[in-house]
Amino acid sequence: MNINLISSIRQVSQRHWKPARPISTSSLQSGFSSSGFTIADLLTVMTIAGILAAIAAPSWLSFHRDRALSSSQDEVFQAIRQTQAEAQRSHANWQVSFRESDSAVEWAMHPLTEQPRLWQPLLKEVRLDPAQTTLARDGNLYRLQFSNRGRINGQLGRITLKTSDGSLRRCVFASTLLGTLRKAADRDCE
Repeated sequence: MNINLISSIRQVSQRHWKPARPISTSSLQSGFSSSGFTIADLLTVMTIAGILAAIAAPSWLSFHRDRALSSSQDEVFQAIRQTQAEAQRSHANWQVSFRESDSAVEWAMHPLTEQPRLWQPLLKEVRLDPAQTTLARDGNLYRLQFSNRGRINGQLGRITLKTSDGSLRRCVFASTLLGTLRKAADRDCE
């Protein structure tokens, strides 16, 4: 039985086995010209990649600016909300202040009886838009005050942020004395 099995394996292997084709010396001497990429191929691929990058770069930069501006708008919104909540929690009047320094727009929340000390920067791509910001202003400081009940104490208004090139705008409105806030973008900030 073992002998029959061995002879069957030999027959199958002989039917499927093919000897290797000998390598000719002419194919070795011809070098690598028959396979691989030529310089022209590489230059074509690099040119196409460069064109695609040139098309995609402005869209990517616009997307990045939009995300930075939206993120900063969210941070301003949360800073105002946090100041309002702190006024209610501590039963004291609080203020959120905004200013533009050389490096970035900054915000600070503090009791009304104290000066702002701990300034938090927004992203560097973002600037204040003084022409569209209507919050109360003391020098270079924009402010929004809340009473001990969390209501706006004083002037209503909006803070408007823009990209460094001024192409995009985002704003946060303090629109009622009860402290209602809302966000808007671009033309809705006017």
